[in-house]
Amino acid sequence: MFRINLVNYRRGSSIVIVPPDKKISKVFKLADSWVNNVIEELKKHTDRPIKIRSRPFARRDRITADTFNNFIEPDTFVVIGYSSNALVESVICGIPVISLGHSATKSFMNYNLKDVEQVPSVDDQIRHRWLCHLSYKQFTHAELLNGTAWNILSTKSSSIGARS
Repeated sequence: MFRINLVNYRRGSSIVIVPPDKKISKVFKLADSWVNNVIEELKKHTDRPIKIRSRPFARRDRITADTFNNFIEPDTFVVIGYSSNALVESVICGIPVISLGHSATKSFMNYNLKDVEQVPSVDDQIRHRWLCHLSYKQFTHAELLNGTAWNILSTKSSSIGARS
C-alpha cells in the first residue's frame, strides 16, 4: 500500500553517522558531544572511514537534490543513529543499522557499537516482515471503524512470521 521500493545497495566500506536533530537531543537530553562520543567509541572497534550525515535544513533539498539515499548509496557499510527516519530508509535500501536510541529499527537489528564489524547484511525476508509489521500499525481512524484494519490484519496475520 505504501509502495516502498525495496532495493539492495551494495555494502561499501564507510560508516555513516546520522546525528540526532536539536529537538531529539533536547527531549532525550543528549550531550552536544554525542557525535564525538560515538566516533571515539567506534575507533576502538573499527578503522573504517566515518562520514557524518546531518539532515539538510530545507525539506525540499532533503526530498529532491540532497537525499539520504543518494548519500548512502555509493559506499556505506552501516548507518548509525539515535532515532531517525534515516535508519528506516537505510534498511529499505538494504544497508544495516545500529540504533543507539529510540528507533523502530531496534526490533529489526539490535546491535551496539562494539558489534560494528559483525553487523550482518539485511535479510530480505525478515526485512519484508518487519516493514509489514510497521505498516500494519498505520491505520486511520476511518479504517479502524469501517473494518479495513481488521480485514488486513486478519488476512495478513498468517503471513507475518516470528523473526527467525
